Amino acid sequence: MTLLDRTLYYAMTVLDANDGALLLSDEEKGDLVFVLVQGVVREKLPGYRIGRNEGIAGWVAEHREPVIVNNTRSDPRFSPRVDEAFDFETQSMVCVPLMARGKVLGVVEVLNKAGNKPFAEADQDLLSILAFIAAMALDDIARTPEESG
Repeated sequence: MTLLDRTLYYAMTVLDANDGALLLSDEEKGDLVFVLVQGVVREKLPGYRIGRNEGIAGWVAEHREPVIVNNTRSDPRFSPRVDEAFDFETQSMVCVPLMARGKVLGVVEVLNKAGNKPFAEADQDLLSILAFIAAMALDDIARTPEESG
């Protein structure tokens, strides 16, 4: 998953953010799993699960729409469970779905823009492009040789 890890790192760098994560859908259990994490909880968060309908990431996965939230505590979709479990504070985020062939593979989120600056539409657009590339890579990995050719 080096390509995906790099993609997340570059997304955070370009968006000037401190933290980020890539969550994949677990179809069997119906939830989202933190697979790649950058930032202060990088060592602790991978493998942690949230409900497919939980929080802003769950909302993005369910509605298949990107979202910018510059004050997470005032957004009714925000769930503080992950923050509380890992002693973290999500202040702002941009979150976009990872989609391939009409299916939601997961979401990618970038958190806490440096200097408490707000995320802008351009940040969401850029993250959406990177998410598209990541989703194509994930879809390629998941496809069997019979499906590919």
